[in-house]
Amino acid sequence: MPRIIATVQVEDLSKWEENFKTHGELFRRQTINGQYDYTMIEDGNRVVLCADVSDVDTFFKVLESSEADDAKDLDGVKRESIQFYVLDKQFRF
Repeated sequence: MPRIIATVQVEDLSKWEENFKTHGELFRRQTINGQYDYTMIEDGNRVVLCADVSDVDTFFKVLESSEADDAKDLDGVKRESIQFYVLDKQFRF
């Protein structure tokens, strides 16, 4: 199952976290499998997110929707800072 890693810069970490947690239906439509892990980095107001997805194409298609744009605005995401990485391999030992 592919894993998506994202890094974003936000205006305010507390505001971002509070609003981010309200987007469950949007995340389900992105085929995220029930869990979105994240860490907040105070230096630079950065957030690193990680989620397993069922369908990478659907994830990005929903991400381009007006609903996702509204969520980014509500959360205070600095759009120019968004970076995505698709991890499609794992090594277990």
